[in-house]
Amino acid sequence: MAHTKALNLPNLDRNQVEELEARAIREQLDRLLLHQTFRNSKRYPALLRYVVEHTLKGNVEQLKERTLGIEVFGRELDYDTNIDHIVRSTAGEIRKRIAQYYHEPGHVSEIRIDLPSGSYVPEFHWPTPRLVAEKQPGIGSRAKRSLFLYAAATLCIASLLIAAVWVRTGTHETALDRFWQPMLRSSNSVLLCLGIAPGVQPSSAVDSATTTVGDSHQNKANMIGLGDAITLSRLTSLLGAKEKSFQVRSELNSTLDDFRNSRRY
Repeated sequence: MAHTKALNLPNLDRNQVEELEARAIREQLDRLLLHQTFRNSKRYPALLRYVVEHTLKGNVEQLKERTLGIEVFGRELDYDTNIDHIVRSTAGEIRKRIAQYYHEPGHVSEIRIDLPSGSYVPEFHWPTPRLVAEKQPGIGSRAKRSLFLYAAATLCIASLLIAAVWVRTGTHETALDRFWQPMLRSSNSVLLCLGIAPGVQPSSAVDSATTTVGDSHQNKANMIGLGDAITLSRLTSLLGAKEKSFQVRSELNSTLDDFRNSRRY
C-alpha cells in the first residue's frame, strides 16, 4: 500500500492499522466516485475501483494493461493493446477527473487517491495535519519551534523518498526502448524502404494524357501488401511519437546513397 503518511495509532497492531487504513481509503473512493466527475460514467469508476481494490489486497502484479482490458472491459485474451487503447485512454481521463476533484475547495483535508502517469497502481496520500497555533499550557516558544522543525524535517524526508521512487520508476528503461535505441539516438533520418509486392512487375512510366483510369488501376507496381501497410503504419506512429524524422520510399525510388546516409529498415 503506497502512502506518504500512515495513521499513528500506537495502541493497535499493524494488521489493525492496515484494516483501518483500507476502510478509510474505500470510504474516500466511494466519496470520490459519487462526485459529478465520475457518477455519470461506467468505465471510469469500474477501472478506478478495480485498481484500488487490488492494490489494497496486495495484488498489484495484476495491474497490467492487458489484464485490465480483459478483466474490466471484457476484451478477448489475445486482443491487441497497440490497436485497442481503452485502458490507456480511460486511465488518462481518470487522472484528469481526479485532479479536477481535488482542485475544488473542501477536498484538501481528504485522503488523496492518485493514479500516477505511466502506471496502473494507485497511490494513497494522507492529509498533512495542521500545526496547532494556539497557546497551550507548558509549551513555550522553544518547544513550539522544535515541533515545527520536527514536522518540517519529516515532510522533507517524505518528499525526498517520494521523489526517489518517482525518478526510479519514471526512468525505467524497457527492453523495447533498448531495441529501438540505436535508431532513435542516431542523427540520421530513418529511411523506410518498401519493396514491390510479390508477383508484381514494374511498368513503364504513365502518360497522364493518354492513360485511362482502367489502365492506371492495372498498374500495380506502386501497390504494397497488407502486411507491409500495417507494419509501415506502426513504425511511422512510433517514430512520430519519438519525434524522429523519417522518409518512406519505394525500392524503385531509392538509391545506394540513400542507404548509406540513412538508417534503413
